Amino acid sequence: MTKTRRIPTKRKKGISRKTGSPMTFWDHVEELRRRVIVSCIFVLAGSVAGYFIFPELIKVLVSLAGDELYAFEIAEGFMVRMKIALTTGLFLSLPVIIFEIAVFIKPALMPREKIIMICLLTGTFLLFTGGVIFAFQAVLPYSIQFLKSNEFFPDKVGLLVSLDEFIDFFMTFLIGFGLCFQFPIVMLLFLKFRIVPFSFFVKNFRYMIIFIFVVAAIITPPDVISQIAVALPMLALYGISLLAAKLLGLGLDERKGD
Repeated sequence: MTKTRRIPTKRKKGISRKTGSPMTFWDHVEELRRRVIVSCIFVLAGSVAGYFIFPELIKVLVSLAGDELYAFEIAEGFMVRMKIALTTGLFLSLPVIIFEIAVFIKPALMPREKIIMICLLTGTFLLFTGGVIFAFQAVLPYSIQFLKSNEFFPDKVGLLVSLDEFIDFFMTFLIGFGLCFQFPIVMLLFLKFRIVPFSFFVKNFRYMIIFIFVVAAIITPPDVISQIAVALPMLALYGISLLAAKLLGLGLDERKGD
């Protein structure tokens, strides 16, 4: 019985909007410049929105702190407002930035690769957003209360919290959770491209637990509660990733051909 041989499909080249012919190097540069400008416009628009809703946002942050926040420099209030505005703009414009990236690289991909790219970028955004929401709703309030407890401050020691330092702590905490929730994406990519076989993640489960706790300790503020709160969801995502990889057949038998 003869085997049918698949003929590889040629990758389509991008078509220039102006000339209708295949895009040159400088056409790609122009396309990239245009998409960067569009992304920057949306970041700017989101930052303007963040600047005007700053009073409402800062009320929420102050309520999380539980006490008054203090500014120790005359320009601290302005810098904090600009920092929150820019962060808000970046977060609100993430879908647009991801879309612009996808459209820019789409012509260079095969049909199956386009589907993978869409799933990858969508999953990255959803997992990051889920990590931020989980941190804000379920972990951050308890971490703040734990850090402010009497176990760390004697009776005659007062606590003055800087506005700027609290905002930095808040952002680091949320971004840390968002990055941690990217773990399934990284793991599935390793399996997809056969960088690491499926058996490695199963056999070294105990070492992966230690690795997850080390990563959680690095990217979170220096308190045990935050580290555990990051590590536990990562362990859950680790198990879900193993299940998804098994269902998709990623890296299950590296001895077989494609």
